[in-house]
Amino acid sequence: MKSVLKTRASIVGKLAGILSLMIVLTLLVATVTLAVREYRDLQAKLDNKLVLTADMIGQNSSVALLFDDQKTTQEVLAALGHDAEITEGIIESVSGQTFAVYSKPAQQWQSFWPDNLPRTRQVSRMIYHNGDQLVGRISMTADLSQTYNSLFHNALINGGIVWIALCLAGLFVLRLQYGFLKPILQLADTARQIEKDHDYRKRAVYEGNDEIRVLAEAFNNMLAEIQRKESYLEDQVQQRTQALELAMRNAEAANQAKSQFLANMSHEIRTPMNAIFGLVELCLNQPLDNKPRAYLQRVETASRALMSIIDDILDFSKIEAGKMLLEAIPFDIMEMMEAVYATMRESAVSKGIQLLLECQNFNYTVIGDPYRLRQVLLNLIGNAIKFTEQGEVKVCCRESSRQLAQVCLEFSILDTGIGMTQDQQTKLFQPFSQGDSSVTRNYGGTGLGLVISKQLIEQMAGNICVSSQEHIGSVFTFTVKLDLADSLVLSPADPAQLVESSSDRLMKIRNARVLLVEDNEINRLVATELLTQAGLQVDVAENGARALEKLLHQNYACVLMDVQMPVMDGYQTTRLLRNMPGSRELPVIAMTASAMPADRESCLAAGMNDFISKPILPDKLYKILLKWVKPPSA
Repeated sequence: MKSVLKTRASIVGKLAGILSLMIVLTLLVATVTLAVREYRDLQAKLDNKLVLTADMIGQNSSVALLFDDQKTTQEVLAALGHDAEITEGIIESVSGQTFAVYSKPAQQWQSFWPDNLPRTRQVSRMIYHNGDQLVGRISMTADLSQTYNSLFHNALINGGIVWIALCLAGLFVLRLQYGFLKPILQLADTARQIEKDHDYRKRAVYEGNDEIRVLAEAFNNMLAEIQRKESYLEDQVQQRTQALELAMRNAEAANQAKSQFLANMSHEIRTPMNAIFGLVELCLNQPLDNKPRAYLQRVETASRALMSIIDDILDFSKIEAGKMLLEAIPFDIMEMMEAVYATMRESAVSKGIQLLLECQNFNYTVIGDPYRLRQVLLNLIGNAIKFTEQGEVKVCCRESSRQLAQVCLEFSILDTGIGMTQDQQTKLFQPFSQGDSSVTRNYGGTGLGLVISKQLIEQMAGNICVSSQEHIGSVFTFTVKLDLADSLVLSPADPAQLVESSSDRLMKIRNARVLLVEDNEINRLVATELLTQAGLQVDVAENGARALEKLLHQNYACVLMDVQMPVMDGYQTTRLLRNMPGSRELPVIAMTASAMPADRESCLAAGMNDFISKPILPDKLYKILLKWVKPPSA
């Protein structure tokens, strides 16, 4: 700009040519700027249109994707035929498989069209059901021929306007004077500076009182309006951001409320279930006639089934909330498989079918979550036994592959049961769903077991599949990836201990004195009886305050501590007793109906040594006691 002014000032005779050149440059810059901006606006409008269309089609097809309704999804996708610009639409499932496709012939492009200019525009959007459950993805492609045609059409119009302006400028340029051009150049310079710095606070300054002043005032008014709208947009963005933060806080609060509700429900359900389990167990330990014993055994079976359903619902809720965490501890595959076999063998024998175990000889220890892996196996084997009336159920385990410090294990459960049709297999692994309604009526079940198993397997970096023929049988196969551990991590079990019975092991801690802290009368009765049957001496405290009083006057080998109690809860009691003389190393075992992972962490953080959730089963209780209670001195 400065060089142009110097040339114009030094060569007065060429003033008209310089003014004409400035006009041409200004008009050309304006034309190019408009063309570039228009191209961007057209692209932005097309992108916005594709995003809105993709979101609308995705929302309309989310339910169909959720229920694997390919026909409905295709019908929804066919609505793209009403849009001349969109040439292709693809909907994919969560697994990445193509679910539905729409396409039509694209516009024929001229051979001279440059390859570096895009001919199509594509967007991809995730499809969510109810705003939070990912069910698939939609991709849409639009042809840019209409966009370029509009751009070329407008460019021709702008070019015509420029040409007309140049002709008019040529007629009047010789009549322009330097004093008349100066304010216009200043105004143009202000406009360019604002365009460069994006600072809309700047204003054009003109002291005259003619049409140029009107132009400057209009220019300044335009800048003020732009500045006002920019401020308005900033306020809108701030308000939307605050609204989004509020919505996130509300969502977090709702999630917290849900977690608290599940924790409360778990506690309230497990407390009476503990009484049922304990009283039934105590009754079965008494001499009874066959008929009452049979009744009680059925009550026990029904109670265990109810607890299994409650555990499944809680597990499913934790999976939905993303709070299902897996442990990473060393364990022996063969020991776990033998324990699973021993657990399920009685069920198979009671139905008159064979349960076979075929395992590779594993000579190493793995790191993972044995409880959750055992849960998957028990669910799949239990289903196989439930749906098999005659024949056999075979459980196979082998090493599929190994990479450095990681091994991939493959488990197969084969049965000769009722089998499934292809349609029934497609409904597996869906929440609250079984093969069909007749299966639910004949065999029962919530339909959550396979869903939970699938999620657990996927968390172990594995997958599960099924192969089945109706009236012939089914084969469930799944893989998991586990880290390899040093074989010294697990010390071999004492051979004498392997053959030692539960009662023999309990003899070692016989006459040890334990303190039971429990506010519920029935639970105190059950726990006291179980502990007494194990040969232990039991003192009882109804709350934490009474427990601290007893600890001042009596030494104990162990404290069984309920968590939720009046007067003083288990957390506060444990923290206080840790400061009492002689109680710093005293084993404190949480015995609570709160079974969420956060409850276990809270107990350990309060200073408790271990955790056992209600309902309290004798074997589980005795195993914990043998772990922590030291044999009393003679």
